[in-house]
Amino acid sequence: MTTLNGIAEWISGTWEGLRTRPRLRQIYTPVAAPGEPPSSSFIPERSYVTIRIRELRLAEAGALLNDYLPMCTCFLREGAGDAARTMPFVIGAEMIRSGLGANAPRDAGRNLAIHDMELVRHLPVRGQGLTLYSSLCHFKDDSVARGLLGFAAEAAKAVGGEGLAAPVRMAGDLTGKLQTLLGSGGVETRFARLDGDPLRQSGHFLLAASSEGIDGALSVRDGIVYQGDGAAARPLENVDYLLLEFGHLETLASEDLAFVSHLPFHKRYEQVEQEIIKSQGQRSPVADDLMIKLQQEIFASPALVARDRFSLTQIYLAARQKLESSFKNQFAAGEKFDAGTILWERERKASTPKVGRLIAAARGGLGQALRTERKAPAGTPTTMQDFAAIAAAVRAAGLPEDLPDNLFDLSEADRDNKLEAANLALETASLALTRAVLH
Repeated sequence: MTTLNGIAEWISGTWEGLRTRPRLRQIYTPVAAPGEPPSSSFIPERSYVTIRIRELRLAEAGALLNDYLPMCTCFLREGAGDAARTMPFVIGAEMIRSGLGANAPRDAGRNLAIHDMELVRHLPVRGQGLTLYSSLCHFKDDSVARGLLGFAAEAAKAVGGEGLAAPVRMAGDLTGKLQTLLGSGGVETRFARLDGDPLRQSGHFLLAASSEGIDGALSVRDGIVYQGDGAAARPLENVDYLLLEFGHLETLASEDLAFVSHLPFHKRYEQVEQEIIKSQGQRSPVADDLMIKLQQEIFASPALVARDRFSLTQIYLAARQKLESSFKNQFAAGEKFDAGTILWERERKASTPKVGRLIAAARGGLGQALRTERKAPAGTPTTMQDFAAIAAAVRAAGLPEDLPDNLFDLSEADRDNKLEAANLALETASLALTRAVLH
């Protein structure tokens, strides 16, 4: 039995217990946020998600800390098999105590709210292997609490980004320890949810428990849940709840590449530019070799979706050519596009019509990028402003086709086949593009 299956069984039992408790009701529902952008579909290999706790609200936090230790736990499990990793996040009693203050009376902290805590940022959406577990539990202050202190410390060490993915063994150990702790005596679960497919639409989602139920319209304003309509709306009170936000981002290759400037492959491109400057813009075998390594790192990066690999290939190729041309006083708009003819030939001989259309889009994007004016002085590295202009030109060319918003309405086999075909075409077109420009 896997660790998550064990937790799923435990949650199932807990849920039955919640349902049999008198007057305790649990809900999980999307909540509208007026004034914010409309929700977007998370399309695998075409989008990223940022998941944050917008608000954790405890209706009786002060009283709880005298009798129980509250703890909110989220686990995000990504991937499958040996590639799986678990990202834990814990809001424990010490953080709640600090929010109440050292000398808070018993009834202080009513409706205590903890805001804006990020679980993951710009996580590539892969379409499968993502599980989200969220819960709020109350623990009696005994050996269970001491075990929680050690668990929270270990969980904190396991949290990381692209370069600090927790080993599978550690993730499994942590999840197993939590399961053991939550199965101990003296534990009351206010709400718990295990979602094996949490990414459909962006927006806010409310997970809550109330002895009185939750009636009337709900909305989110500035990260706070309101109940009621119009001027009569008031903050939702007397309810323990967790408000999660699923933020959607279509591409990291936007604006000035600020979202990718910290990633390893961007550092590789900086090495390319240093070599170009060293060779005074002459074609350099060293620069060519570094560009090939750059392309390999782009396609190997776990931080990118497939479409961004295609866009970034064009952006870096255009930036390189514009830097080389600057040594020849050709960096103004309208420089020569030698690779255009080669790309046109590769487009005609493409293995499939889809690959041909992608190469045509890349040819258009590169051509447009090379027509933008380079603002940086001749022979100096590409600035963020220039990257922004190149990226905007590449994006404007667009892709000839995309995956539908209703991708998840397809059967799993059809969805996987459609994704595989689309991503294979992107990879083939990117390889043809790189070979043409580095001829």
